[in-house]
Amino acid sequence: MAISTYAELLSAIQNYEDDSTSIVTDRDDEWVTLAEQRIHYGFGEPGEKFWSPPLRIRAMEQPFTIRIEAAQDGGTSGGSANAQTLTMTAPTVALGLSLTFVAGFTNTSATTLQPTGGSAVAIRKGINNDALEANDIILGAQYTVYHDGTFYKLMPGPGSAPLPARFLGFKHIQDDAAKDRQLEFITAGALAGMEGVNSSGTVYGYTIDGDNIRLISPPDSTRFLKGTYYRRFAALSTELNELFRHSPSIYLYGALLEAALYLGEDDNIIKWYMNYSGAVKGVAHSNRADRHGSGPLIQRVSGTV
Repeated sequence: MAISTYAELLSAIQNYEDDSTSIVTDRDDEWVTLAEQRIHYGFGEPGEKFWSPPLRIRAMEQPFTIRIEAAQDGGTSGGSANAQTLTMTAPTVALGLSLTFVAGFTNTSATTLQPTGGSAVAIRKGINNDALEANDIILGAQYTVYHDGTFYKLMPGPGSAPLPARFLGFKHIQDDAAKDRQLEFITAGALAGMEGVNSSGTVYGYTIDGDNIRLISPPDSTRFLKGTYYRRFAALSTELNELFRHSPSIYLYGALLEAALYLGEDDNIIKWYMNYSGAVKGVAHSNRADRHGSGPLIQRVSGTV
């Protein structure tokens, strides 16, 4: 049978297992979800049993633009614990607005922030935009928030912004004001040691801090970070994607491998692992060939010869 829809994939899993009882039908969608996790994040480490590298191909590449503004100082917050206000020159409340403030209260539950001239907007945290909980904001501590177009997001510090949707990793990234070089990745620990060393507003590099990107040094004007990142496919149960359309075997063998691991089918574990690995290698090899071409290597030099 063809495998061109999510329902057909689930039917194929049952057919290959030769089992349409509840032990399979109740869990086949879970095995697809686990296969998706293996595709996006890999499994284990090289040398470990059933190791799988994460897949990174062109179909996962997406262009991005991240707007990061110089943080505006809101002073010490007023209002109340869970409805805090900032008295300042009225900012333009829009995507990319970054505000710093010293907390005038410790919050006790979900919290809003209202700068001069703006409306009270919820402060959220994390990749799921969770509402704040008690003690997320502590009296006397300094905080930075970033307006993502809907909420104020709690940031790790100035020069920070949320990562693009379904982020897996950057392919390349640059400050649009310095097109001649890519930004350097700096570990979070090294970045912390560099804070305050340079205050010129020159952006040297970045780190990944939670689900945010953070620059060093924080910019003193609006910056646009541009480049390409690897984006996780949406769950196959809600949206078909290019990988599934062109290589449904990756999803089928991946789900069957997870089924065999769950059911303790030792012989099938090896079989489906080899099939899954082969399907992934085939797609990765084709992707490399398309990217680099099939012609001979040509060496070029720049400048006068």
